[in-house]
Amino acid sequence: MTRSVVKINSNVIVVVGVIAAGLVLIASLGSKFRPLNVSCQGTTAINVAGGLVSGGTADFGATSGRRFQMKRVRDFEKDKRVGYRPPSTCTDYHKKPPATPCKKWVVITTIFEPSELVKQLSEITSWCVVVVADKKGPEKYVVPNVKYLSVLEQESCQFHICKLLIWNHFGRKNIGYMYAIHHGAEYIYDTDDDNVLRRAKIPDPAKIKGVKNINMKGTVWNPYPMMSKYPDSWPRGFPLEKIKSKEAKTQSFTDELPLGKIGIIQSLADNEPDVDAIYRFTQPLPFDFHHKELYVAVPQGVMTPYNAQATMTMYDAFFSTYLPVTVKGRVSDIWRSYFNVRLFWYIERSLVFSAPWVVQYRNAHNWLADFDSENDLYMRAAQLVEYLTNWKSSEKDIASMSIELYKEMYNHQVLQIDDVYNIEAWFKDLECLGYKFPAIVSKE
Repeated sequence: MTRSVVKINSNVIVVVGVIAAGLVLIASLGSKFRPLNVSCQGTTAINVAGGLVSGGTADFGATSGRRFQMKRVRDFEKDKRVGYRPPSTCTDYHKKPPATPCKKWVVITTIFEPSELVKQLSEITSWCVVVVADKKGPEKYVVPNVKYLSVLEQESCQFHICKLLIWNHFGRKNIGYMYAIHHGAEYIYDTDDDNVLRRAKIPDPAKIKGVKNINMKGTVWNPYPMMSKYPDSWPRGFPLEKIKSKEAKTQSFTDELPLGKIGIIQSLADNEPDVDAIYRFTQPLPFDFHHKELYVAVPQGVMTPYNAQATMTMYDAFFSTYLPVTVKGRVSDIWRSYFNVRLFWYIERSLVFSAPWVVQYRNAHNWLADFDSENDLYMRAAQLVEYLTNWKSSEKDIASMSIELYKEMYNHQVLQIDDVYNIEAWFKDLECLGYKFPAIVSKE
């Protein structure tokens, strides 16, 4: 496969920077954007929001934008639809025994024809594979040893969550997670169809060893500098305010983490790592990570984003796989990661980063479109991380804590109300399937 490096001269970067700054400003102001009247020779003014008007004077503020603030501005209990009650019953669909129980599952959603990865997976007999369709994707998807959940099959799904999820969104993947759990999953490998396995195999999660805890004093850690030769790289969703922080680039360790304390393992990706559009416009690509076997655990009290592109989820963390659907796909898995890292502190489970299992040959993307989709990450990640670091739940079990957190995310304008309805349905489905929720160990 041919690989190319995009070279951008300084003039292009300046132009892109100006466009980007304008997009961030307009997107961040949204419907609250106040028309700006600029006087022109005392007779005609340019209204930025609506065209030419007569009269008017310049009205420039002291700053050129507004910073998002994590303020509680609404209340789910007051805003929920009249008569709303979370699901309270189980159905025969939940109780139906799976036809082919399997302990290890790969979950993918796609709108493309079978990729190189899917063909690789079809030959790995120790893992079962489920591919979740969407309405933009192919009607038929014939690959040996791969279960394709067609649109028609999803429409007949009787899980509570199936009735609520929107179409044409990354969050259709939630049905795949539920399908895997229903069919006996003990491990879920959460991946994208453009992340090809480097060695045509998935590491056995039961045999992971030598996991080292990172030695951190701050509250945010950037794993890329430690695990590559690129000190100025950062993952998608990492708070922009922390990109230059030396503290966030810590490269020393403390003790080892026991296997039973792992909640998630995030594999890094060679060639086209998961970086944001700002990085793509301004920094060199492609690049690879160090290939020496390395597993690094993020300690309690420290936040780091992870994605849904090459991620191993242990059984105790299955409750956390739900992807929000009221934000864009480029934001959904990152918000999920921050929520989950915080919830993991209560059950004493850790997020672990691994040297690359995969090489990403990225499906076609428009970088400016990515930039627009990632706006929430740029404008809200730092504030969200600060809020979550200090957040404390008033509940006593992980399901109730998760629902409480989603309600607070609605109240603080991070998510919209449908995600609260969805998460309540999600946890009822898990309960109906007999999922054993992890116990609360820590109150911090």
